[in-house]
Amino acid sequence: MFRFVAKGGIAFPATVGLTLALVFLGVAGVHAVAGSAGLQDPGTKELTPIPHPDLNAVERLIREQLQAERSKLTAKVSAAEVPDSARAEAFGGLGRLYHAYDFTEAAGACYRNALVLKPKDFRWAYLLGRLLESQGDLKQAVEHYRRAADIAPEDLPTLLHLAQAQLNLNRPDLAEPLFKEAISRDPYPSSASALVGLGKIALSRNDPGEAIEYFETAVSMQPEASSIHYPLAMAYRQIGDLEKAREHLKKRGTKTPEFPDPLMEELRKVRTGKQFFWSQGTVALSEGRFAEAAEAFRQMVAADPEEPIAHMDLGTALLQLGDVGGAMARYQESLRLSPGNPRLHYNLGLVYTLQKAYPKALEHYRNAVELDPGFENAHFNAANLLMRLGNMAQAERHYGRVNELNPSHAFARFMQAMTLVKLGRYREARTLLESSHQALPDDVDITHALARLLAASPQSTAGDGRQALKLLEGVFKSQNEVAFEHIETLAMALAMSGQFHRALQVQQGMMDEVRQAGRADLAALLEENLMRYRSGQPCRTPWRDDDPIFSPVPGDLAPLKSTGEGSNPASS
Repeated sequence: MFRFVAKGGIAFPATVGLTLALVFLGVAGVHAVAGSAGLQDPGTKELTPIPHPDLNAVERLIREQLQAERSKLTAKVSAAEVPDSARAEAFGGLGRLYHAYDFTEAAGACYRNALVLKPKDFRWAYLLGRLLESQGDLKQAVEHYRRAADIAPEDLPTLLHLAQAQLNLNRPDLAEPLFKEAISRDPYPSSASALVGLGKIALSRNDPGEAIEYFETAVSMQPEASSIHYPLAMAYRQIGDLEKAREHLKKRGTKTPEFPDPLMEELRKVRTGKQFFWSQGTVALSEGRFAEAAEAFRQMVAADPEEPIAHMDLGTALLQLGDVGGAMARYQESLRLSPGNPRLHYNLGLVYTLQKAYPKALEHYRNAVELDPGFENAHFNAANLLMRLGNMAQAERHYGRVNELNPSHAFARFMQAMTLVKLGRYREARTLLESSHQALPDDVDITHALARLLAASPQSTAGDGRQALKLLEGVFKSQNEVAFEHIETLAMALAMSGQFHRALQVQQGMMDEVRQAGRADLAALLEENLMRYRSGQPCRTPWRDDDPIFSPVPGDLAPLKSTGEGSNPASS
């Protein structure tokens, strides 16, 4: 092994000797390497000491990546006869990594050293400009964008960022020709950003008509760039078109126009580690690219096998791909690592529901609501399963909790009433349906359920045929097609109000229709009420015991990702 020999014959490893040499030269501290300083004539190149960040708190994969790049830089600095271009590349490479992980001070020092060693390398001038702009140092950013533009005049991202920085410095006269030059070079799609810049300049000069032309053209090019709508609204307001102004204010957002930026894209690609993979996977998952999401989360698992979020989100992606077994394995591993996570129990409940293992599913839904009593979806899915399993009393309580948490959940209101019907608590069911109808008058299922209960309640105090007919009138008017169960309820309501002849006509007509459709089974079910109406008796059974309404299909089976909006593995 190569050795560095200090005075007195004491031998040090080469890397230790290099650090000591730099310290003795006064160029760097223990955490700062000043590139080639001390290994060449100090007056030749003046390099900036690099304030290397402490990596102890950084996740393993990123730490190893940064340490490897630091080692490359150390090797280039310590080796004899290394040209400045190679040393510049080493500084720039480490600078890009620091930039990618937001170690901005260290990144800036690396870029500056790369430029000292290789002044004509466009990459380091541009990236240093981007770094400075992100830190709010627009004046310095402008200087480096100008330098980059001198080196590579044809580069469009440099031109656009230079123009935008000048505009942000309130220098519209300098920004305007740059934006126009960008449009002349690339009419689409990069020009959308330039058009917005020109629109803002026109607006600042009290020319809203011209501003509107620029903004409207830009938004037609990139409709997803929602940030354009705010200045466009302001322009319409200036010309007095308040309707247009309100229309665009409603559409305003934060997404800015995009244009290709190869150097920044390369910068994003150098990142690794679980945070990067989680961000990639989360975006892919939200956009429905489930295979890409699964691959990103697999890499996250590889980066840190003990991270429960990685396993959970991989399970969610796999479940969306139809790999129920794979999802189960990931969820179970995540639950081992994070046993108190209600979202995990919820997702396991979904998997067991898909496998029709209802008791196991119910166990996990119950665990979820014990850990988080306000977990609406877990209460709802538990209620559906309990109803399927015949436990109406517990189902009623869970539906009731959903309604407390979300009074606008129409189906939960409807199903809670059905559990009360099944439990024989007709007066409570009527009260609940009446309050639900008042709160949600346009919900057809609730309106029809109330009409049927009034038309065929076993308790005379809970029945009212005339009111049922009035409610049904609204149901029929709101529907393009008349449902079978609605006509059946009409016959019940006619009979309850004493109109047995008309009830017979409706019931007989239904029976004829279903027989012609080849549904003798339905005709047989209708026969029982037909006989009642012939004998002058109303129906007192609003829903048969085997009615499918008492066996609801599982609720929303969309799995949840590991964390809510704005959360990430670092904060979980």
